[in-house]
Amino acid sequence: LNTEEIISVRELLALGRNTKIEVKIGSTLVNQFFVQPNEEFLKSMVKTTMANIYRYLQNKKNIDLLIERY
Repeated sequence: LNTEEIISVRELLALGRNTKIEVKIGSTLVNQFFVQPNEEFLKSMVKTTMANIYRYLQNKKNIDLLIERY
């Protein structure tokens, strides 16, 4: 994606042997979820995360258009 901010994906240790994925744009958390060893689950989380990223970027673009700069 072509954005002005950096999109970061981090894998963090969670409870026990679980891991958690965090997706951030700049310092804003867009999505987070615990990883499951199921390919269908991971594919659905990718779709959900991409939709959240797209929605965040669209909202930011709309807000930037509303702000008057002097």
